[in-house]
Parts: sequence; structure tokens; C-alpha cells
Amino acid sequence: MRAPEFLGADAGPTKLATVTDSSRTSMPPLLAAALISFGLGLLAIVVMFLVLLLSDTPPGLWLYLSAMLCPFGFLLGLVHALRSGRRVRR
Repeated sequence: MRAPEFLGADAGPTKLATVTDSSRTSMPPLLAAALISFGLGLLAIVVMFLVLLLSDTPPGLWLYLSAMLCPFGFLLGLVHALRSGRRVRR
């Protein structure tokens, strides 16, 4: 009596699925810009709170302006979602 074979042991050569460039979809540039600016804006907000907690000086103007990247990234993401949405067929 032979031992049971598990999940194709000795089943012969197996073919691995490879990802080609044609089947891979790239991220749209508007979405990439939205994600990057939103992330940088969130990072600026966190740094702003850290500066307020750890020092006696107020954050610089550059930090306040870079925190405005967060709502700008949100608006870019919203524009991307509205532009890439599918229309309803009638």
C-alpha cells in the first residue's frame, strides 16, 4: 500500500502563472497624485502636532501650507472617482 500523495506531489511539472506587463494595470496619474498629496498632507498634520507638543515655538508657515495638501489630495481623489465612474446604461 502506498502513502497518499498530497497536493500534486509527483504529479509532474507544474506551470506557474506569470504576470505580464499587458495584464498588469497601472495606476492612473490623477489617482497617484491624489494619494501622494493626501499622504503628505496627513504627514504634515502629524508633524504639526508633534512640533506643538515637543517645543515652545509655533510650527512654521511651510508646515501649515503643506498641511493643505490633505484636502487638495482628497479633492483630486474625488475628481478621479467622478471621472472614472461608469455611466448608467438605459
